[in-house]
Amino acid sequence: MDSSNNSFVVKEQNNIVKKEDGKMDSFARNLVELRKKAGLTQEELASKLGLSAQSISKYETGAANPDISYLPGIADALGVTIDRLFGRETVGYEEGRKPKKILVRVNSEDGDKVNLNLPYRAAKFLLKAGLKFGANDAMKNIDVDAIFKAAEQGCFGPIVDINSSDGDIVQIIIE
Repeated sequence: MDSSNNSFVVKEQNNIVKKEDGKMDSFARNLVELRKKAGLTQEELASKLGLSAQSISKYETGAANPDISYLPGIADALGVTIDRLFGRETVGYEEGRKPKKILVRVNSEDGDKVNLNLPYRAAKFLLKAGLKFGANDAMKNIDVDAIFKAAEQGCFGPIVDINSSDGDIVQIIIE
């Protein structure tokens, strides 16, 4: 490898593998952030995946990367997409873009896990009805009308990302 190309040179500093420009590997940085956001220890995440805590530690420091076959399990355990693990999901805007579907992910402290992948029209009806009839506490403060208005005006990507004090995680993504 040509070491004159700094974007590919990696050095170990403070037990975190960083690129020459000083930035931590994005996968490692995202994994740490998302694991903590999900309220999981390295041991708990490792247990969910059938791995050792040392493996998770190596992924988080950038000393190693997981085998590609583990990515769906990691994403599911953290309640995110594989793209989000790599920092690729951002809110976007495209004038005239019509929303196709709404993804809703809820991981409750009680262990309940809900993943909805709904066509836009169905999501609009069900989310409004769900909030009226005793939805998860973390969802009660979400302005669903504002989400649908944003979707109809061309916004897409992760619109809501809540980590409540009760340990509930709610994400709403417009596709």
